[in-house]
This record gives sequence, structure tokens and C-alpha cells, in this order.
Amino acid sequence: MKKRKLLHSKKTQKKSVTIFSIFSFITFIGQVVTFLPKTFLKSIIFAVRTLFSALHFLLHLILALIKKISTKVKRIISSVFLFVKKLISKIIYGAVHSLAFIKKIVPIKYVTIVLLGVALAFTVFRISTHLPNPHDINDFALPSAILIYDRNNILLYSAYNDTFRIPIKLSEVPHTLVDATVSAEDKRFYSHHGFDFLAMTRALLHNLRGSGLQGGSTITQQLAKNLYLTGERTFSRKISEAFIATRIEMNLNKNEILELYFNTTPYGGTAVGIEAAAQKYFGKKTNDLSAKESIFLASLPVGPTMLLEKDSTQGIQERMRYVVNRMIKDKKVTSTQGATILKEQVHVLPQVTYKRAPHAVDYVLSRLEKEYPKEVHSGKGLIVHTSIDLRLQNYIQEKMIEYMSLYKGNHITNGAVLVALPKTGEMLSMVGSMNYYDANYGQFNVVTSKRSLGSAMKLITYAYALEHGYTPQTIVKDEPTRFSEYPEYKPKNYDNKFHGSMTIREAFANSYNIPALKIAYASGLDGIADLGAQLGVPELEEKKPLPLSMVIGGVEVSLEHLTQAYAVTANNGVLVPMTPFLKITDHYGHTLFSAQQNKSQRVLSEKTANEIFGILSDANARRAMFGYSPQFNFGQEKVAIKTGTSNDNKDNTAFAFSDKMVVGTWVGNNDNSPMWNVASGYVGSSSIMHDVTQKVLDDLSAQKSLALQDTTSKEVNDK
Repeated sequence: MKKRKLLHSKKTQKKSVTIFSIFSFITFIGQVVTFLPKTFLKSIIFAVRTLFSALHFLLHLILALIKKISTKVKRIISSVFLFVKKLISKIIYGAVHSLAFIKKIVPIKYVTIVLLGVALAFTVFRISTHLPNPHDINDFALPSAILIYDRNNILLYSAYNDTFRIPIKLSEVPHTLVDATVSAEDKRFYSHHGFDFLAMTRALLHNLRGSGLQGGSTITQQLAKNLYLTGERTFSRKISEAFIATRIEMNLNKNEILELYFNTTPYGGTAVGIEAAAQKYFGKKTNDLSAKESIFLASLPVGPTMLLEKDSTQGIQERMRYVVNRMIKDKKVTSTQGATILKEQVHVLPQVTYKRAPHAVDYVLSRLEKEYPKEVHSGKGLIVHTSIDLRLQNYIQEKMIEYMSLYKGNHITNGAVLVALPKTGEMLSMVGSMNYYDANYGQFNVVTSKRSLGSAMKLITYAYALEHGYTPQTIVKDEPTRFSEYPEYKPKNYDNKFHGSMTIREAFANSYNIPALKIAYASGLDGIADLGAQLGVPELEEKKPLPLSMVIGGVEVSLEHLTQAYAVTANNGVLVPMTPFLKITDHYGHTLFSAQQNKSQRVLSEKTANEIFGILSDANARRAMFGYSPQFNFGQEKVAIKTGTSNDNKDNTAFAFSDKMVVGTWVGNNDNSPMWNVASGYVGSSSIMHDVTQKVLDDLSAQKSLALQDTTSKEVNDK
């Protein structure tokens, strides 16, 4: 029995080799002919066409001249035409008798077969000479998605153009999925040489009987179609598939073909390739798929649109049963295993496209476009691991909605928050509006837009003063003041009062305007603007000459840039550029960016940074203006606070920072209408700032505690 099976296997193999050899020979002839200047057939056709064109021209010429010539010449011409006519008649007569003679010798059916064979060979030859050569198929570039993950490896968004594709290696595809695909699509995949006549014939008969969908193309033929051909169902396309398939088999081994197949096959909608399909339908990587999920995906290539009808699961269920039965027949699984697989539950994700942390994702995409334009536009895709914490992002979004509802009576309709780590520059969260999906203003990112951030801008003036000889104990006067270069400018304090002599500590902590303006006027605005740019606020260099009101928010800057300036102060005067990136690689593992590449630069002296932190974290120093606001209290944690409100009450902002984190917040209205009864420290952005800061501190504390536990456990285990 074994010998018989082996013999049968060898015969089948010989047939396959013979068929393969015939097609290879025809393909070879086709390839040789294509290198000639003109094929033999084209040369004959060209010659015949030229001859008939010449005769046609001569005939018209003769007819035109015949009217002007003598009767004698007419007779001569008539004789010539009569001779030609007789000659052609004899040729035709001879051809007919020759055919009759051949008919007597060779039966007509053989003549018919030969003629059909010649016609088929001619058709095959014509098709083969116009096919692509997949010699460099390994270098075939397919567009891939840009995948954006949060810091905990949660997928935030997949950015792609027309197709969603994520490259994957065959080693990452579960064996169940490979076996299911081979059984469903091409059971003789490992023995044929590109095409399977038996499968093609069986599929044709099966489909003609109306017994359901069944494809006749091998996996290699499907790969040929995916890479080089269209989806039209024609005889010529099938021949083209077969020829390209044989060429693919010449260049690649079976595993390489399978890997390309899993990367190029459509699985429904925009999903191309098995990894994109796994993410689309199950939200997981291919190597994490269950057996039933693998069967589900292996069932799709035959017709995903039809199988995944919105109102019925019957089609996909029947197809999965068919695939499992094929696997049982092919001895890939036992009957018991097959029954167990079919009993498993499959939960397909709702097929909607959305972004997690949408403002942060948009920001990441814009940074990628700016910093890596070549890689973005190449279409090869990127894998972007961001510093965004999705859980924190969602918490802030919920808080934003909560406070916007609470502050409706204050005509506050929108807010924004940015959270970062000063030491590394990592952005933990970016919420650009209350609701990204609001049709009116949701997608407008206030974090990156220019606003008047009020007294929060005083940081730059006092940093410059402390760097240039002033100290927290320097005495300044809060009194009515006119500035000669700005005669029309009549500044006043937030409380409409003047408070006399005081230290810089008191002036800065209570955010009095007059002392800050006097210091800036005496120090020179250009120097302050230059320092501001170094701290991360480039708008101050763009607006020269600057108004004196720049000191208290008279120049619009972005929340992003001013948060960067506070991050420098929090990091002992060292600038670490804020970034949403932890690591950027392409789909082949080549690194474009890692967090270690983020360069630092000292901007302020450590002394100045510490003095600013000491002033803004001193509850007693700010008591005169803010009292002991609970929104500035973080228990045992010492946190520096700075608020700001524009003169027209259109913008209200609050910043919190320590060596652990920096938080920047804003509230207002996108239509620039003023808010009502806003009070820093009580109503407005400081409420959101407090809750977000407390959440960040708690999370960081929990992470530190967890890390300490891990270290202790490791030390115990080592002992």
C-alpha cells in the first residue's frame, strides 16, 4: 500500500514536472522572442500590410491615369490585370486542392486539433511576452501603515492612504493559520510548481453547478494576482497568473511565497495582509490569535465582502466549517480538535475608524511630517512608540467634560491640557479641546495655537532678572507708573490696587503687574525675549519690536511653548525639548529615533531655577492675592504654581511643576468671547490643573513604589 502511494506520488510529481517543463519552455521561447527587434509574426504582418498598401496606392494611381492614356496602353494594362487575376486564381485553386489532399491523408479531427493547438500556443505566446518578470520579487515594495502606540504599547491609531497594511514575517504567523490557509486555498501548495490543473478544473465545475464559492487559483497564482494583475475574471488573466506563478516558483521557496502571500492578500475593506486583518477584526497581533480567530481570517480571502454581510453571519460560519473540514481531511487537525475549534466564540470588533488620544495623534503625525518627511512619504510605514499615557489622557478628557459642565454659568466652553516629564521631555498627555469630535471646534488644538496667556508670561521676565543681579529679596515698588517710551500704556494690577514696596518674592508669588513691568523696562525687552526663545518660546523673537505688555501676556504664545519654559525651570534650568516620541522604527527594525537621542542644554543657572521654584511653591508668599487655595495644595508634595488671565478675560491659564512633572492648562472659548467671574485659584483652569497634577503625582508615586517592589523582589531572589 505504501509503495502504491509512493508510486502514485512519484507519477503525480512527474506529471507536474512535465507540465511545468512545457510551460517553462514556452515561457523561455517567449522571453527570447521579446529580445528581438521584431517578432517573426509581426514582421510577416508588417510585410503583408505594406504590400497591400502599395498595391492599393498603385491601383488608385492607375485608375487616375487611365483616363489620359491611349487605347493601346489600356489594352496592355488590361492584359496585365488579367494575368494577375489568373495567377491568383491558380494559387487559390492549388491551396484548395492541397487542403483536400491533406484531408485524405490526415483525418479532419487531427487537423482541427493541430489548428486549435496552434491557436492556443499563439495566444499563450502573445500573453507570455507581455508579462512582468518577478526576478526581483523580494524587493517588491508595498505601502505600509504608520502605527502609533502609547507608552504602554496600546495602539492609538493606524495611518494609511488607500490600504491598511502591516508587514509581518512568516515566523510570526501561527501554525493553525498557515495550515488553515493552505487547506482552504491550495492543498497541493507544497507539491505543485505554481499552478494546479486539477484544482482549476474542479473549481470550474463546482462553480458551474452553483455549489458555492471555490477558487481554482493556487496560493502562488493569488500572489501573482496580488502583485501584478487586476481582479478581472478572464481567460487571459488566468494564463497570465499561471505564467507569473511559474516564474515566482523559480525565484522563491515555499516559505518565502507564503510570507509574501500573507503580506499582500486582501482581507476586507482597507485591510491588506494578515497583520492588518488581525488588528482590524480582533485588535491584536497575528501571533496572539486564537485557533478560531485564525480560521476566521483564513476563511476571508475567497470573498470578504460577501462573507461579512452586515445582517448575517451565515456566510462566514459556513466558510469556517468548510475550512475546518478541509483541515480534518488534510490531517492538520483531528475531528475532535476541529469540533472544539468550531465551538469557540469569536468576538469581531466593530468596524469603525477612530483615534485614541486624537489631538495627541494629530500632533504626532504633524511632527513626523516635519521631522521625517522622506520616511512618511515613502509609503513604507513606520512604527511609532509615543510617550503618551492613554489612561491619563482619558482621565483628563473626562475631567475636562466635568468642569466644562460645571462652569457653564461662567461662559467657559473649552479647555486644553499638556503634561510632560521635565527630565526627559516626554509628553504624557495632550488634550487640545473638550471634545475632538465636536463639529464646530473640536479638532482645533488649543495646546499648539497662540493665545494670550496673561501673567504666566512673567516667568521669563523674572528668570532674566534673577540671572542678571536681582535676588528674591530685592525690593521693588508696586505703584502707579508711566513709561516714557509707552506714554499711552497705563497698566494696573489684577485686583485694581497698588501694594507699595515689597520683595521680588512677594511680587512674583502674588503676580503683581507693575513690579514685573518696571523690571522688564529697566532690563530691556530684547534680552528678555532672547531668553524666552532659549527657554522654548520662539514667538518672542518673531514679534520684535516688542510691546512692554509682552511681560504680562501682550504677545500671544502657545500653551505648548510656555509649558516648555516651565519644564526648563522644573529641570534645574536644563532644557530637554519636549517630544511625544519614545522610539521610531520602520517595519524592518531600523531605528530612526530613540529617547536617548533627545539632547539637553542648560539655559538657566541651577540657582535661578531653584529660586523660581522656591518663590512659586511658597504658599505664604502668595497668600495676599490667592489665600490658601485648596487648588494649590498637594499634601506632602511641594509643587510650584503660576496662573495667568488675559486683560479681557478671554484666556485663563494655570501651570504646575516640580522636578517630577509639568502641567499646563487653559480654559476659554474658541470664538474668543470673554469668560465671566473667572478667579485664578478658584474658578477656571486652576481647578483642572489641580486634579490633573494630583493624578500625575499619584501615578508617578505608584510607579515608583512598583519599581521599588520589583527591585526588592529581584534582590531577594538574587540572594
